[in-house]
Amino acid sequence: MNQAKDRGDLNAESTADTEASRLAGLEQIAGVIWMIIGILQILAFVPFVFLFGYGFALLFVGIWNVYWARQRLTISKVIMSRAPGIPTVFEQHLGMTILFIFINLFFGGVIGVIGCFFDLYVRSQVLKSRSIFEQK
Repeated sequence: MNQAKDRGDLNAESTADTEASRLAGLEQIAGVIWMIIGILQILAFVPFVFLFGYGFALLFVGIWNVYWARQRLTISKVIMSRAPGIPTVFEQHLGMTILFIFINLFFGGVIGVIGCFFDLYVRSQVLKSRSIFEQK
């Protein structure tokens, strides 16, 4: 009887680890997307400044995106450990994500809007799987 219970616990643990791995993978994808966007923005800064005389905002936004991309790549490792605070972190990012959707819409950043919608998808997946962070 105890062996069956132990196997059930192992299966639940294995399923939770598999889900954590999937969520961490999504967060890594988001991190890579934002890293690429940020690097392209930083690289585009130089020609914009010399050709058009403006573009400092592009540099700032690029640095911001690279910073947050690194944060996303770091948090993906924390997701793998199934730390209990992960759902709270994602709950707190909703307002900022919505703000960035509007900022990107205002400035015509279609790729940024797509990235933000992917962020919302990752958030929904983490919150839907909240129980795996409570099992540990």
